[in-house]
Amino acid sequence: MEVHKQLGGGFQEYIYHRALEKELHKKNLSVKAEQEMPVYYKNEQIGLRRVDFLVNDLVCVEIKAVSNLEDLHLAQSINYLETSGKGVGLLLNFGGPSLQFKRLQLRDKKTTSASPDNPLNNPKNHGSIIAMIPARYAATRFPAKLMQLLGDKTVIRHTYDATVATNLFDEVIVVTDSEIIYNEITTHGGKGVMSRNTHESGSDRIAEAIADMNVDIIINVQGDEPFIKKEPLEKLVRLFDDPSVQVGSLMRKMEDSNELVKNSSVKVVVNKNNDALYFSRSIIPFAANAIIDIPYFLHVGVYGFRKETLLNFTQWPAAILEQAEKLEQLRYLENGVPIRMALVDFKSVAIDTPEDLERAEKLL
Repeated sequence: MEVHKQLGGGFQEYIYHRALEKELHKKNLSVKAEQEMPVYYKNEQIGLRRVDFLVNDLVCVEIKAVSNLEDLHLAQSINYLETSGKGVGLLLNFGGPSLQFKRLQLRDKKTTSASPDNPLNNPKNHGSIIAMIPARYAATRFPAKLMQLLGDKTVIRHTYDATVATNLFDEVIVVTDSEIIYNEITTHGGKGVMSRNTHESGSDRIAEAIADMNVDIIINVQGDEPFIKKEPLEKLVRLFDDPSVQVGSLMRKMEDSNELVKNSSVKVVVNKNNDALYFSRSIIPFAANAIIDIPYFLHVGVYGFRKETLLNFTQWPAAILEQAEKLEQLRYLENGVPIRMALVDFKSVAIDTPEDLERAEKLL
């Protein structure tokens, strides 16, 4: 908007677009200018059409010198939406410094164009929301833990089935480097994908799997969480009703002083908007003023990302704070990407050791 106020009043279009690109890059938005996009008809490419630019994989079209958004312009926009398979942003240029932005998003293809597939679970009509479950076979502390029997099913199947049962996602997919885990999921009717086995983290494994998928939001559910519930995942999904949120995660209030002092318990402090200020294995904040009743929050390691943000994450090098604390979420903060936190009362029962499995069997 600011670029248009300064340069949009009859300035050369080339200069205007370059300036707009520069400003968007400052906000860590991916910008690709003036491209030929494939046009599809009944899932078959039938030609190419030029679009003005893409911002984070959103087609942006400038409609110039209009007095209002007429049916003609709306039809043009819907045409872009349907033939590109991407969301469409409209820059409506009313002349001079006046500019409005409107966004159109793909509706669920399973239903009519008037409403999303599940308006209660997807009230903002996001694009596709999927859950990805990264699953390593060779866990360091408890090898093959995901294939251990818990009742009559393996741990990974409990996690997969519990995630599907939330009915929050268009798809639930296990991404793994193990044929054993892949076969365990797919032979029981689930969906799995194989990844390379060289990834440093679950985020990297997920990024590889979703790189060519047409998805908007990815929720990362840990494979060793057989008791995952709908309520915390729904709170995480709802964070993305705010279009400014690029990454989301969960936290709960810590009441146990023993938990507070453990280095394995990752603490988080937030601002008034519940955006994370910092994550640490140390106790934060430090109680220099003993008379103030400070709340302490534990980071619950379930994440949600917008696709482009996750792909960007995998291209950034691990910075100093991430390496010092051994916490990969600090890479987002060090690169200026806020993490919006949702407060939950969910107490995780992750399977990290044989003792955890015994405790889970009693709970089951």
